[in-house]
Amino acid sequence: MATAYDQEPQLERSAVTPFSLAVGSLLCIFATNSGTLSRYVWGSGTTDKVHLTYTVVAPFLLLVVALARRLNISRGEWLVIFSMGMIGATMPTYFIGRAMAFIAVPYYAATPENQWGTYFLDQLPNWLIIQPGNALTWYYEGLPAGASIPWSHWLEPLFWWGTVIGAFYGMCLAIIVMFRKQWVEHERIRYPLMEAPLAIVDPDSQNRWPMAMMASPLFWGGFGISFFIIAWNILGWFNPGFTPIKYDLGKIGFGPIFPAIPFRLQPVVIGFTYFANQNIAFSLWFFNILSIFFIGLLNSIGFTANPITIHGGAHFATGALTQGALISLVVFVVWNGRRHLALVLKKALHDDPGIDDSDEMMSYRSALIGFVLCFVHLCAFQFAVGMSPSLVAMFMVGVVILFIGMTRIIIESGIITLRAPQSPQDLTLFTLGSQGLTQANLIGVAMSAIWVGDLKTTVMPALAHSTKLHQQIRSDQRKLLTSILTAMVVGVLATFVCTLYVRYTHGGLETAALKSTPWGYLVAHARQPTGPLRPAIQMTTIGIVVMAVLLLLRYRFPLSPFHPVGFAAGPAYPVNYIVGSIFVTWVVKVALQRFGGGKRIEAAKPFFIGLILGHFFGILIGLIVDRIWFPIDGHSIEIAA
Repeated sequence: MATAYDQEPQLERSAVTPFSLAVGSLLCIFATNSGTLSRYVWGSGTTDKVHLTYTVVAPFLLLVVALARRLNISRGEWLVIFSMGMIGATMPTYFIGRAMAFIAVPYYAATPENQWGTYFLDQLPNWLIIQPGNALTWYYEGLPAGASIPWSHWLEPLFWWGTVIGAFYGMCLAIIVMFRKQWVEHERIRYPLMEAPLAIVDPDSQNRWPMAMMASPLFWGGFGISFFIIAWNILGWFNPGFTPIKYDLGKIGFGPIFPAIPFRLQPVVIGFTYFANQNIAFSLWFFNILSIFFIGLLNSIGFTANPITIHGGAHFATGALTQGALISLVVFVVWNGRRHLALVLKKALHDDPGIDDSDEMMSYRSALIGFVLCFVHLCAFQFAVGMSPSLVAMFMVGVVILFIGMTRIIIESGIITLRAPQSPQDLTLFTLGSQGLTQANLIGVAMSAIWVGDLKTTVMPALAHSTKLHQQIRSDQRKLLTSILTAMVVGVLATFVCTLYVRYTHGGLETAALKSTPWGYLVAHARQPTGPLRPAIQMTTIGIVVMAVLLLLRYRFPLSPFHPVGFAAGPAYPVNYIVGSIFVTWVVKVALQRFGGGKRIEAAKPFFIGLILGHFFGILIGLIVDRIWFPIDGHSIEIAA
């Protein structure tokens, strides 16, 4: 249905204006700084463990409601503002915050017991690690009276790590540019997470509401349910005897050898899952339950494997299976887009005038050159810090597979939170083994965890979602690159500054041991070197084969209920914590389809948008209440698993 924006000539003007860049930068700074403060100072939880967070959605909703009818702001400008905030929200604690702690912890937390001094301290590159002294001590213990933040001690390491972050971001951006048309226009992927921001900027045709869905009672019903749960629990902060409303309804168990399934009803998860393909929702819960029985089977036959891993989260076997699924998925993504990618290469290498890339934010030639330069820089960096060429090759292939695979899963499924099933470090050492690796090799592996660590959120899905939003903009696409680059630069700098300020002024925010993960991983492999891990290779191979069969079935029989994305993500952490909400959503969609068809499913959309926005708005209100009445002991409001 046409909207007021579709009728306005202002759509043709540039969406990248001084206003949109300024407000987008402010939203980006708010998302990064509130993410840092929320976790380290306010005690209000981790905001950046989800792919779409209240630190962006709720302020954006307030901005649109307050300004849409008062200022002449185009829909394109609003979408630019939102995409900038979304990119910034991926940075605070699970990426840059952890990276800064990793480079500060070695000399501070080294003890005779952990043997860091024995295994690697004397070989760490000084230009990348914070050296012993007041700058390091105060980082963890806080500034003494009268002292100032030692910014200069961080300039050199943050400069070099900034080049790594820049190369990583550039590589991700180039990949997204080269795949955008295939995913958005040819395959018409749903991008469920973008339903909420697109609904926010859709104006009421009667000009009575800032957004069209506000005219629907269903919207306010969904909004009220999500908001009421959070508001009720906020009242409990003032009265400890108050009975809170819990999302967790208990666990479903199948026996002592099977992991229990947490059954949680989370409105925001239900809201996002509603906009995913129905077969994906079915496959997510189906393969999750199947993995439970698979683990039980392994337990019943006495299968044990407790390898050294850099980050846990899923059962070792299911982690290896889903890693294999990612490999098959990425191979399929490239194969399925081979004709488009061939055109991309033809345009990039020969500038074929018959191939139009004017609707991309950068030319295909720039994207290809950018990808190569960024990829080479990352390879050279890992080689410089100790990795051998074979380790670099295996690791970087794992990085590309991981980020393309996770991005594809997220944009298809609408999963609000997803952790990497297996890190590229584990994939490399499981495949090649750690026997025969030098001390420098292991240091290089540990250093890689500083920029590819505990992945729950990352910039690549945010970039993919931004291109989906940009599809709604009819003005010059090339100018959109300015907004993306601005968001990256502003977000990184704001996170660097805020993290340093917070840590030096507060101190003791987190124990040093919590940030010792890559260094403990290094020592563990140095103490117990292993050859290629056969169980991991076997499980990964099984995952590759099963996923290939599912992809073939999906390709030959598009209506098959078993969607490959479900196998790739269903067994993964933390999907196993939200699978109850996914199941409920699937049941609801099946019922609507049976008793009302596609029209009924379409008509119910405002209710589920309301569930999403009511949840995010409620969290923002909770944060405000927390800061006013409980400035010392904050309350964590659950965002998702």
